[in-house]
Amino acid sequence: MILDGDALVILDQTRLPWRVEERRLVTLEDVAEAISAMRVRGAPLIGCVAAFGVAVALTKGKADDVALDHALTVLRATRPTAVNLMWALDRMDARLRPLVPAARPEAAWAEAEAIRAEDAAMCAAIGAHGLALLRGLPAREGRALRVMTHCNAGRLATAGMGTALAPIYAAHAEGLAVEVFVSETRPRNQGLLTAWELAAAGIKHTLIADNAAGLLLMRGEVDVVIVGADRIAANGDTANKVGTYLKALAAREAGVPFYVAAPASTFDAETPCGEAIPVEERAEEEVFFVDGLDGEGCPGRLRLASEGTRAANPAFDVTPASLVSGFITERGIIGDRPRLPTGNRGLSPIILAVARTLKEHRLNVGASGNVSARCDDGFLITPSGLLPERGSAADMVWMKMDGTYAGELAPSSEWRIHRDIYASVPEAGAVVHAHSPFATALACQRVDIPPFHYMIALFGGDSVRCAAYATFGTEALSKNVLLALAGRNACLLANHGMLVYGRDPAHALAQAIELESLCEQYWRACQPGPPVLLSEKEMAEAMERFRHYGAREFKQ
Repeated sequence: MILDGDALVILDQTRLPWRVEERRLVTLEDVAEAISAMRVRGAPLIGCVAAFGVAVALTKGKADDVALDHALTVLRATRPTAVNLMWALDRMDARLRPLVPAARPEAAWAEAEAIRAEDAAMCAAIGAHGLALLRGLPAREGRALRVMTHCNAGRLATAGMGTALAPIYAAHAEGLAVEVFVSETRPRNQGLLTAWELAAAGIKHTLIADNAAGLLLMRGEVDVVIVGADRIAANGDTANKVGTYLKALAAREAGVPFYVAAPASTFDAETPCGEAIPVEERAEEEVFFVDGLDGEGCPGRLRLASEGTRAANPAFDVTPASLVSGFITERGIIGDRPRLPTGNRGLSPIILAVARTLKEHRLNVGASGNVSARCDDGFLITPSGLLPERGSAADMVWMKMDGTYAGELAPSSEWRIHRDIYASVPEAGAVVHAHSPFATALACQRVDIPPFHYMIALFGGDSVRCAAYATFGTEALSKNVLLALAGRNACLLANHGMLVYGRDPAHALAQAIELESLCEQYWRACQPGPPVLLSEKEMAEAMERFRHYGAREFKQ
């Protein structure tokens, strides 16, 4: 966007990425059409262009109150969702209304230029705060930090380096290795604009279909999601290009942080929540047709849908504030939640899956039981009172060994047991505690499980002990469990349930299922009378075999 006398010259974004064409806006109607037709787009840039549109209108015609009101009304109607548009026009009105008509044109140009300069400075500040965030995020070993974005919130959408892309540009300039997953953003395909921008800047990126985002997040191929915003309600609900909400849901399920980058002007204190944000409905034709290049490299339009098909085309959706990790603004990061350290995000969905599997196998009911896994200098554990089927990976709680934790939810009340096992048993990588039917029934008898079957050796000894009773969640119970686990990787908890640990969550789950099966077998074996027990020698042989269980035998 540049000034040429009393006209505004823009880059026509409807021609990108195939052609770079400028468009000269010389009247109020030109500016309004450019905004509504999305020749210029992006909430911050729309606000800047609208401000200059007021200056164009007052320069080309009268500058009295009637002309000012007309210009403001026409421009307000162009894109109702973008709050930056309303903010910029309100600011122009406040600056110009007190002036005599003769002084308004010059003041309008000056105020519009001030809005543009401030936007550029805000983008730079967002980039600096976002860079600090990216520096602190762990990337997977052997590759660059991977950022996923949606729509276009870069240089094409602002008067500066962008909002969501600003941290990426700043990271690239600093030499921080970063890659970008660029979502195509149907139906307008603004992701192509992001790809065009990033290619021009020499930043590594990959264009993806919108529907591929969830799979990439689930696989752990994304380290952070950063998007822009068109309006942020007072409660933090965020309107952005349609498709943003789905990425936020997938990111939460995968335990990947989801940030919104936007200047303070995007926050709308007058809109209480997302339900009050007007969502622009655009023409069906945008869904029916796709623009591209033909076989000869000429731009053209192709119809996708058959005649008679109907289409819904909301331009935006609203992401609830509960799904947003934080807002990257020119003033800093607002509401930034504690982030999990390296490796945790990959473990979170695994722990949740184990908790759900325990319930599917009826080893737990309701919100009973808990699962954890060792991670960095602490451990991840399921939260207290949460039904596994209603939880997400982001709900898993990271705890330090000192008992402090990060996250919105409280950890399981049995966290002390998990913590003390990790502190005392270096080989323990995951812990499963369950209230399974047969193990709990035997635990209520306060009996050890004797060597009635050689598979008892799987748990490290010739019996599975029952820990003495203590109230759940107490230090006393944790001490009793450690005593029962001496030389073992499983025990019963008197009048409570069972507990096992393994080298990882999958191994601990398998151990829990095996222990419950043995508890059922022992229960049934006791029905006719006491079962025949294996001798000390027989159990010693079984335990020796289990020392190498599953290992491949090599012959010389």
